[in-house]
Amino acid sequence: MPEERPPWVLLVEDNEVNQAVAIAILARLGYRADVAGDGQQAVDLVVQGRYGLVLMDCQLPVLNGYQATAEIRRREGIAHRTPIIAMTAGVPEDRQRCLSAGMDDHIAKPVLLAEVQMVLSRWLAAEVTTPMAAGPKDLADLRAAVHHGDAVGVARIAHRLRGAAGTIGSIGMASLCELEVRARTGALPVAGDLLALLEQAFDRVIRALKAVVPGHGSQDQANGQPAWPG
Repeated sequence: MPEERPPWVLLVEDNEVNQAVAIAILARLGYRADVAGDGQQAVDLVVQGRYGLVLMDCQLPVLNGYQATAEIRRREGIAHRTPIIAMTAGVPEDRQRCLSAGMDDHIAKPVLLAEVQMVLSRWLAAEVTTPMAAGPKDLADLRAAVHHGDAVGVARIAHRLRGAAGTIGSIGMASLCELEVRARTGALPVAGDLLALLEQAFDRVIRALKAVVPGHGSQDQANGQPAWPG
């Protein structure tokens, strides 16, 4: 039985198209995610201890997935072990090579949404919440905090939204969380303009996310269509 871990995933993938699609799918499944574009960057991020799980492509620049995994295991020692899930081209011998390198599980490319969901559920015991469920509540709380002049509350909620915005790739939405800065510097009375823009940006992001990943149980998913090609 895996221990409960925060549903924050590190995606290690150097292909920008695959990165964008994978992040959208992970968000739709309810997992927050960061991206590392090479194996060395993955090592540097994982050893900080932030991630509940790593999705590791094996063909990477600087350090490949096997080398990166070995270095992560060396640095973690025996006190802590972050689950690392390999993503490979699906050759049968790949699975054993991944496990021998210190990885914990294996997903064959092209990656299927159902398999991603199953593997992540196996290793991440914590309950997850989709951005579409959590985001509107955060915005409602933020609106109330601005209305009541609660600078501490505005700073806290804006900080949380800024992290979520980065997860789903909305640079514009993240920059709008200047609300946090204003709240911390006493400029809260003029924050209403940013709040309105933030709500508009959030709505655009949600519509875009729905367009990329229409929802669970679609016909393509039922027919086993790839979530992202690999």
